[in-house]
Amino acid sequence: MHGMATGIGLVNLVRSSGGAGDFMPLDFRLYAPDQDTKTKNNHFLDMFQQVAAEGKLLARTILFDSWYAGSTDLKKVHRAGRMFFTTLKSNRFVNLSKETGCQKLDSLEPPAPGWSKGVEVRLQEVPFGVKLFKLVVTNGDIERFITNYLAAHLACEMVIDAVEVRW
Repeated sequence: MHGMATGIGLVNLVRSSGGAGDFMPLDFRLYAPDQDTKTKNNHFLDMFQQVAAEGKLLARTILFDSWYAGSTDLKKVHRAGRMFFTTLKSNRFVNLSKETGCQKLDSLEPPAPGWSKGVEVRLQEVPFGVKLFKLVVTNGDIERFITNYLAAHLACEMVIDAVEVRW
């Protein structure tokens, strides 16, 4: 059975240096669309812009899950000069090249050298390239991560280290 689980309805923005237990809330919002008509993405962008304007956003890297990986959110974080790592849902479309056009993410074949170094792709409505990594996590599920950090030396292990901080 699939569906939305009822939770506490909290959207938060947390700072961490990556150490165990090193988390400090910067802002939080109650997700109550019936009262304020705001989506979770609206709350994310409001918090991001507010802490950036107040000078509280000292992090160079922003980590978030696929819920906040919409084109508007990605563009805001990128334009703020921040590096991001996030997951993508398998139904997103990416463009490997002009020749191939847009393809559904879960239909992509691995690049010639494999996924260990990622592959640069374009997302619809996102005017900059991102590097895509496809990882099989310990329970066998497939996770697709993207980052706007396009360094040639970026490897799968570095992406895993970065995104593990989220959990």
